[in-house]
Amino acid sequence: MQSPLLVCAYACNPYHGSEPGVGWGWVNMIARFGETWVLTDAANREDIERETSHDPSHYENLHFIYIPRTRWLSAEKIWPPAYLWTYRLWQREAYKLGCELHRKIGFSLVHVVTYVGFRVPGPFWKMDIPLVWGPIGGLENTPWRLLPAMGVSGAIHYGCRNVINTLHKLLLREPKHAFAKARGSIIAATSGIQREIEHWYGEQSTVICEVGAPAAAASNLLERRASPRQGASASAASACQASGRCQLGSFDSRRRALHHQMETSRAATWDRCSMHLDRQSEPGRRARDDGPQSRFRYYQP
Repeated sequence: MQSPLLVCAYACNPYHGSEPGVGWGWVNMIARFGETWVLTDAANREDIERETSHDPSHYENLHFIYIPRTRWLSAEKIWPPAYLWTYRLWQREAYKLGCELHRKIGFSLVHVVTYVGFRVPGPFWKMDIPLVWGPIGGLENTPWRLLPAMGVSGAIHYGCRNVINTLHKLLLREPKHAFAKARGSIIAATSGIQREIEHWYGEQSTVICEVGAPAAAASNLLERRASPRQGASASAASACQASGRCQLGSFDSRRRALHHQMETSRAATWDRCSMHLDRQSEPGRRARDDGPQSRFRYYQP
């Protein structure tokens, strides 16, 4: 039996892009390795349950636990960067629940996915099981030589961001603890982030892009690369493409294959990144108590 996995994906939504899309893509990939419990924001509940209701068997390895974020929300309306503070408060609640679930279920590891930023990894590094962290972003500064091209306001904004970013890399303690705990299982979103992690924290990381091509992009790419031999003739294929009347049904199987290949590649890299966990002592191999039976649970702190 595969060991259960715990994932913190605050942003996780099947119908949104950016961070929520990243979270959704990653938890689905991780679930291929075993039963996965996902701690996520309660605001994602409606969309997740609507999506999973279409094909429950496809999501049978995913168990979502919804944690509301209710405190200090008004501060974000006054000063948007305050989201880091409210997000940190949410993480504390998620950490408490994650520890409760771990006592009942016995997870083999915990993976912090979203938010992708390096500043607030949360207190999950304190758990007595291995930590996988990433994809991680946000460490790179804007090159100073480019600031003059951004105008006065742009130069001030990104210059201040560079200073704050550097101070955070120097002074924030939580990322240092998380990087040390996740040694060998750190995932960088880009090669530039990988270099920053090694420079500032002295840790090696594996590069896995946090996003994949959307279905429409994959279909269009396959359509452009399709050989004329697959159609009636080269002229017929050209006419079909020019008229915009091509049916994508013939490309569906290859589109699915491409997505499967992308997901498999990312999963294989994630597997290599976390293989060292198997060589550690047997953390999380506790007898399972009567854990949560419902796939969707709502947590109210």
